[in-house]
This record gives sequence, C-alpha cells and structure tokens, in this order.
Amino acid sequence: MKKYNPGFLSDQELIDSFCVRRAEFESLVETLREIEGNSSVHRMVIGPRGSGKTTLLLRVAAEVRQDSKLSAKFFPLVLSEEHYEVSTCGEFWLDCLGQLADQLPSRDDAPDLRLSYEDLRQVRDDRDLGNRCLAALLDFADYEGKRLLIIAENLNMMFEEMDDRDAGWRLRKVLQTEPQIILFASATSRFDEIDHPDHALYDFFDVLSLRRLGTRECADLWSRVSGKKTHDREIRSIEILTGGNPRLVAIVARFGGGLSFRTLMDEILDLIDDHTEYFKSHLESLPAQERRVYLALAALWKPATSKEIAARARLTTSHCSAHIKRLMRRGAVEERGGTARRKVYYVTERMYNVYYLLRKRGGPSGVIRALIGFMAAYYSADERIALGASIAHEAMSSKAAERALAVDAVAMLAESLPSHRALFMERLPDEFVREVGRTEILKYAEGSVALTSLVGRLGALYSARKFGEAIEACEEIVARFGSSELPSVIERVAEARLNKGAILAELGRMENAVRVFDGIVKYAARYNGSGNIDDHWAAALTNKGLALVNLGRAEEAVEAFDEVVARFGRSDLPDILEKVSRAAFNKGKALSELGRHEDALRTYSEAVDLIDRSDTSGVVEGAFKACVNKAGVQADLGRLVESLETYEDALKLLAAHEAISKREHEARVFLNRSESLRRLNRTSEALDACNEALCLVDSEGANARETELTAETLFEKAVVLEGMGQHEEALDSYSDLIARFIGSEVTTVFSLAVSAVINKTLRLDVLGRIDEALNTYEALEQYCWDGQPERIVDLFEKAALNKAALRIKSGNHPTAIETATHVLNRFPAGSRKNRVRALWIRSEARYKDGDVPGSEADISAALRDLPGSGASLQSAISQIVLFAARLGSARVLNLVDGSPSAGLLAPLIAALSMDLGREPRVSLEVFEIAQDIQNHLKTVRDQLDLARVNNPHS
Repeated sequence: MKKYNPGFLSDQELIDSFCVRRAEFESLVETLREIEGNSSVHRMVIGPRGSGKTTLLLRVAAEVRQDSKLSAKFFPLVLSEEHYEVSTCGEFWLDCLGQLADQLPSRDDAPDLRLSYEDLRQVRDDRDLGNRCLAALLDFADYEGKRLLIIAENLNMMFEEMDDRDAGWRLRKVLQTEPQIILFASATSRFDEIDHPDHALYDFFDVLSLRRLGTRECADLWSRVSGKKTHDREIRSIEILTGGNPRLVAIVARFGGGLSFRTLMDEILDLIDDHTEYFKSHLESLPAQERRVYLALAALWKPATSKEIAARARLTTSHCSAHIKRLMRRGAVEERGGTARRKVYYVTERMYNVYYLLRKRGGPSGVIRALIGFMAAYYSADERIALGASIAHEAMSSKAAERALAVDAVAMLAESLPSHRALFMERLPDEFVREVGRTEILKYAEGSVALTSLVGRLGALYSARKFGEAIEACEEIVARFGSSELPSVIERVAEARLNKGAILAELGRMENAVRVFDGIVKYAARYNGSGNIDDHWAAALTNKGLALVNLGRAEEAVEAFDEVVARFGRSDLPDILEKVSRAAFNKGKALSELGRHEDALRTYSEAVDLIDRSDTSGVVEGAFKACVNKAGVQADLGRLVESLETYEDALKLLAAHEAISKREHEARVFLNRSESLRRLNRTSEALDACNEALCLVDSEGANARETELTAETLFEKAVVLEGMGQHEEALDSYSDLIARFIGSEVTTVFSLAVSAVINKTLRLDVLGRIDEALNTYEALEQYCWDGQPERIVDLFEKAALNKAALRIKSGNHPTAIETATHVLNRFPAGSRKNRVRALWIRSEARYKDGDVPGSEADISAALRDLPGSGASLQSAISQIVLFAARLGSARVLNLVDGSPSAGLLAPLIAALSMDLGREPRVSLEVFEIAQDIQNHLKTVRDQLDLARVNNPHS
C-alpha cells in the first residue's frame, strides 16, 4: 500500500524519495515564506490521479515541519484523502478538528482536543457546529502562536458530495476573515466551485496545474525507484511509454527492479480502476467526432500522423486534421516531433492510452505490446531472455486469462530478439513450450511485423475507399494468421474479418456480408475467453442484423439482435454494452418495420433503460435515439399526446447526460415534436418548435448533420405555415430552403430542396401565380439528371411533370408535350407511376394541340402501364371521363375495354356502356358506382359545353 500512499512515509522518507515536481514544490513553499502579517494566499493544485498531488502536498508539510523558520510560523494539518463524513461546512471544520486531535502529540500543557472533538460530534445544528469547531481550531492556533496550514485533498469531490449549498460561501468567508488559517487544496480536475462566476470560490485560489513529467524528470524518477541509472537513449522511450505520469513511471520502474509480470499487470489494472471515473468524464466531455479522432490516436499508442489517425478513425484526412486542431486547443492532443510537412501527434494524457487499451478495444495485449516495445529499447538481449524465462515460469501457475497475457508477452519478447531466438527458446521452461507450442511462439515472432504492416495497410486502403484491395488485405490476414492461438493475434484476425464484412455491406453485397459475419460468430465462439473477442462477436451479430434488414429479412434480423442482448446483455464492459444498446435500438426498428409496434415500443424502452447501467456516449446516444424512435412509433399509431410526452423524456435524458453532443439531438426532438403538434392542429406550438430547432442548428460552422436538420426544419416550418394559412411566410421558408440547399452534394438535403420547389410551385398554382410557379422550376434546370440517385430522379420527374401541367394551363402545349416526352424517354431511370402520369399529361397536351390520334395513343399506353404502377385509379378515372366527354363514350370504351386495366376499371366500363344505352351484367355494387360515374360524365359534358359557349375558339 505504501507504494501508492505517500501518507504512510515518514517525513525523512518523503524528503529522501522526492525527486520530481521540484519547481512546483518550490512555488508552494515560496508562497508560505512570503506570507506576512495578516496577508493570506490559498493555493489549489490540480492534476489527474497519479500525477503526484498527494506526494507534492505532503512534501510541503514535511518541509514546514523540518524548516525552523516555517515551523515557527505554520502548523501543518493534513486531512485524509477521502471526505466520506463531510457533507456540510460544519462537518468540514469538525473533520479538521478531529484530524488535529489525531496528529497532535499528547502534552500535559495543551488543551485536550480529543475531548472537545467527541463533545462537538453531538452538536446537531450545522452552523453552531462549524462555529464551535472553528473556535477550537483558532484557540489552538493562538495557543501555539502559529497559523494552521490545512492540506485538503480532492476538494472537487468533497464539494460534489456536499448537501450544503452554502458551504462554499461559508468557507470563503472564513478564509477571507481569519488570517490564522491557510488552505492548500488539491483537485483531480477543475470544477464549478472554482470555475463558475456564480460560485463562491470563483477566482479565489492561486491555481497550480500539474503538467506531465518531462524527459529528465522521468529519468530521475525511474532511477530513484528502480535503482538503475538510465542512459540518454532510453530516457525518451520511458517518457513515451508512460506519458510522464509519475505513478505509471514508478510501476514500470519497479518492474525493472525485479517486480513479477503478474504483479506488474495487477498494479496497472489497479491504477486503471483508480482512473476510471476521471477518464470517463474526460472522454464524455468531447463532441462525438472529436471523441472518434481522440480514440483513434489513443488506440495507436505511438507518434502518429494525421493520415494514420484518419485511417484508424475512418475519416478523410482533412476532416481528421480539423478535429486534431480542436483537440489541441482543448489540450487533449499535442504535436511533438515529426517535420513541418509530416507532423506527428500524441494523446497528451498518456495514461488514457493504458485506460483505453484495457477497457476498450485491443484489450490488455495492447498494453503488453507497448511494454515489450519499451523493454526492447531499454533492456539488453540477455536481460530480455531472462525476463521471458521469468514470465514463462510464472505463467504456469497463473489463471487462464493471466496465462494468455503471459503467452503474448513471451511471444512479443521472442519477436524483439531476431538474432537470439534460438537461445531465447532454450531458456524457456519445457512445460511452457509444450503447452504453448514452440512453432506457435516462433510463428508469432516471425509474422508479427507482417501482421502489423497488413493491419496498417488495411486501414489506409479503407480510408482511400479502395475497397477491393482492402478486402484482399483482410483475406490475407485471415489466411496467414487465422489459425493462431495467441490472444493478440486472435483479436486482429477477428477485426480483419469484421472489416471485410463491413466493407461488403457498404458495397451493397449483403448476402456475402452475412456469411462473413456468421463466420466471425463461429470464430469468436471457438476462441471464447481469448483477448477481447467478445467485442468483435457482439459487433458481428449486430452488423449481421443490419445486413439482414437491408435484405428485407427483418424476422432473421430480430433473431440476430436478440442474440446480442441475450449473450452480452449482462456485461459490465462499456464497449460491449454499447453493442447491446445498438442491437436493441435496431431490433426496435426491425420490429416496427414488421408492424409489431407494441413489441417495438417495449424494445425501445429496454434500450433506454441501459443508461441505468452505463452512461458512456454510445449507450446514452443509443438510449436517446430509442426514445425518439419510440415517440415516432407512438405518433404513427395516432397516440400523439403520448409521443409528445416521450419527446419530453428525450429532452430530459439529454439534460441529464453530458456524454453526447446536444445541439443536433435537441433539434431532432423539436423537429419531430413539431410534426406531432401539427397533426394535433396545435400549429402555433409546432411553429415554436421549428424555430427552437433552427436556433440550435442553423448557424455558421454547422456540421453536416446540423445542416441536414436545418433543411428538414425549414421544410417542416413551411408545411406548418401553410396549415396556419400564412401562405406568403410558407413560400418564404420554401424559398430560403431552395436558395441555400439546391444542388447540395448530400442526397437528403438536395431532395428536400427539390421537394421544396415542388411544394412551392403547387402553392403558387393554387394562388393563381402560374408565371412565378414556372420560374421557380428554373432552379432545377442546371442540374443534370444523369448520375443522380433514384430518389432525386423521381423528384425531378415529379417536378418536370408539374411544370408540364402548368404549361398546359398557360396554353404552351408544345412545351408541355416536350417535357412529358423527356420524362417518358427516361423511363428506365424513373418510376412506372411517373410514366403513367406523363402519359396522361401528354395526352391532354396533344389533344389541346389538335393531335387527337396522338392523344388516343397516349391513353392506350397509360392504360397498358397502369396495373401495378402505383398510380392513382381515381386520377385515371377522372382523366378517362374527361376524354369520354370530349371524344364520345364509344371511342373511349374501345380503348379501355380489352386493355390490361379493364379489370381495375370495371365500374368505368359499365358506366360508359350505360351511357351508350346498353345494360351491362354487373354486380349491384359495380352498377351503383357506374351510376355515379355516369352522373359525373354528364357534369363534365355540361362544363365543356359551357366553356365552348363562353370561348368559341378554345
């Protein structure tokens, strides 16, 4: 325990062992030397766990006790690291009094503070308790003729756990008015009480932030702990390995001084456990894309270029570079070394690399690789041979998981000894070689460089979108290393298989992707318990489910998602729970597609409930999306009030968790709420929701997702305004959307702009502003149809047909014919529904242009294509009735009867027959509908006759 807790060391041991943080020590001591009269200076030391805060402050206390001038002025009072019994300001002063009673040597001429402390513990009123404890402390200071130097650690944690909202103000008042008390405190990070202008201790402390140890300091600490002198060539590797974290330097140094491999890994795991909350909060404070880049750099654990980081993060180099710059401004990433043209970057807090590789992807083998890499640089060949033998001996009495790590370490050491491999193998215990296999160790050693190279090449090929070559790299990794039993190799092979499946899915080869994911599941089951295989197992099942959804096999997809939840749902590992969250969310979507809406609602609720077990960004984001989708299902079922309540739950979830970026998620909720409110005819509230969404995402520097949300919201706002009868405002919103986003390279955004063109022209048509409507379509003219996604082509065709219809209204029949013909000639790229509409429009334009045979030919073609096209039967009937009124029932009946549409248009055929004086033999229901159609035909004839009277030349 002493190795982690300097509080167990004597003053002399602290002084003798203190070899780094000298400048910070001098700064704190100088502060005390300069305090005179009634002046007071209070200091705050900030640094993550393991950075040396405790040792530094205890060293200051030891100096005060050892230095005659300082000891004459100050009495150091060191509080415990934990403040479990401190929840109010009064209890803080009670804790100070109790610690003073424990630390003060028993003297006959001094007051008995222990009795005072026990008596004051019975006081229930907190202000009375604080005042009386403070009075006892000040009495002691007066009696001693010294100031109390209170050393309080983890002040941020103490304030986080306090129930007393006034504690900060009460503490500040005492420290400002009682010069006999000086406070030196520490914190693991900056916190609201000192950072927020509205809080009591804002700008109160003189803050000292602990930087990472420099190269020389790393060397000094290494030499002091290990008892071995370092050389210049080795100092840099120590710093790179540990990132200048004093505790990690000390752990690895003790290993160099004879610590066992098993104990080394135990100590690193203990250190990571100690850092978990700190690192989680650090990671979750980053925006999603920056977090992705940060994780990629952490996983590399080496000086990396932006190109290498981009390949790992699967981003373009330009996007990655922009995020690296933001991370550098945050102090999370730093540039060190490289050249002006090829800069390299590190994660500033190197301890995070250890945390990431142990808790996230890569598992402990990533840490071992880094340690062995350091040993290869630091130890001689003879020392590494001896080290390998020691680890192998220890492995034989270890548990299975520990033995797997030891095997990895031995294999990696063999890799680092290419010219001494035979001697290395001779020194290994026979039992170890028999169990692991001589061939396996040598195969790893000889192939590791190739494996690492292939993995790097795979990432680069994927980043460059060279999918064919990337698949070949995946297959080469599996072919060459797929039979390995070493945990670190198993993980890389599983990841290569997973990458292959993901690439195939991205290429749309879903059947092949499913087969690859099935293979990963079998591979993972074979090596269950080796390395970090569960992460890849869960990912393979989830990705298989997504591929099955794309294949339209939703039932099978649900089974795959269910298997993820059943097999891994009880895991406590954040990465695994993120896969469970993703699977649950997608299961809900699949169930919804199957029409199993109640099951979908229950599944979404289960995904939301996962945040009770993990609050990592992946789980929180999955819960939020599940909440939003749940509300969407409720809205689809007509349960609009319930959907609004669920959207409120989504907003509360965002407010309670800082793990995910809020702006775009809040905007999504407001946008979706607008739709539910609009359907409830609460249009004023719907408009407010749209404006809330726009305030969140419509700004300069918006990312791609925020831009898409802006376009969606402008469209929804226009629809809401139309519903409110505010037609000019609706037209303005459509115009804004068109001006800003027409021609966007993002398909969803471009399609919204094209849809806005269509809606705007329809509204202008209703308002009788035909020329404006026609001019609005000009916005689309410059965009070629060739190469556009099918979704855009369909919208272009609709827009062109609307324009053709407007041309007919304006009397420009030849242009209408030309436009409709253009759509018909592009039929292979379009839809049958649009083809049928184009034929109806062209038949109308040809008739009005005097080409009656051409018009009849288009009617026949429309009737041939109508079945199965999805085109409206009601529109077809109206169009045919119009032509029957113009050309006569007999002529049109000949076109309809016997056409492929005859079965769909039985009532119409009966009506035309009745109009000709015949008595068709049809069912009573068809006869009644035919009568209605016949009445409609008479009305249309009357309208045409009236039009001819009013305009004889039409």
